[in-house]
Amino acid sequence: MFYPSFALGYQITYDDLRRMALVAADTLITLFNNKVNLIYDELTIDARRVGRTSVDLMMNLQLLWWAYQETGEEKYYDVAFRHTSSTIKNLVREDGSTVHVIVFDLKSGDTIRKGTVQGYSDDSCWSRGQAWAIYGFALAYGATMEDGFLETAEKVSDYFIRNLPEDYVPFWDFNDPKFPNMVKDSSAAAIACSGMLTLSKLSKKEEFKEIALRILDSLSKNYLTEKGNGILKHGCYHKPEKVGVNESLIWGDYYFVEALEKVRRK
Repeated sequence: MFYPSFALGYQITYDDLRRMALVAADTLITLFNNKVNLIYDELTIDARRVGRTSVDLMMNLQLLWWAYQETGEEKYYDVAFRHTSSTIKNLVREDGSTVHVIVFDLKSGDTIRKGTVQGYSDDSCWSRGQAWAIYGFALAYGATMEDGFLETAEKVSDYFIRNLPEDYVPFWDFNDPKFPNMVKDSSAAAIACSGMLTLSKLSKKEEFKEIALRILDSLSKNYLTEKGNGILKHGCYHKPEKVGVNESLIWGDYYFVEALEKVRRK
């Protein structure tokens, strides 16, 4: 939340938003665990305090890449780099799909479980998590020029593309057995679209741009709200909890507009 608001806001206004964004970055790096090399949140499971991280966090690193570029302080780069490397090791499967969350012991760093919170099952691939991975690894490569990060960005993008339906907007989870009678997630499409536009520019591979444009075209023709709040319809926030299903979602709208702007600017 802090990068699109405070960091980008600072670039527009040049006021105290910079300080606030750096305070947020400093807070984020305090949540880094050196045993597992992951940023985490702490929670209680069966009266046991454990750490948990998710594939979503790849997008949070955008704030740290910005903080490093802004200040030159290696602490931001180091945490972001190590978290990215550990995410590849722990949350990216061989086929290019992603695990949603990993839970680990705070003292030993041992993995307790890998699974999901918002996806269909522990073994499935939640489409918005996959979209966060596409964008997050593309940004990591742009900040570091690390070949392994580019390879991973392309790998998770290829999985996303292989599993898209005919209209290029994914279902909420790629492995829900109710196919094709399941809800879409237009926000996952918007995030992946904008991420692939960035990836195509960095990798010089036009195929990612071509797919991104097809996603954008489908969203523009088939997923705009007719009236009411929001821009994109058929977003899916949390299907297992039945929260925000078939609704407009603010992050979907944000990345849809961002993708439009990238295309406009070329």
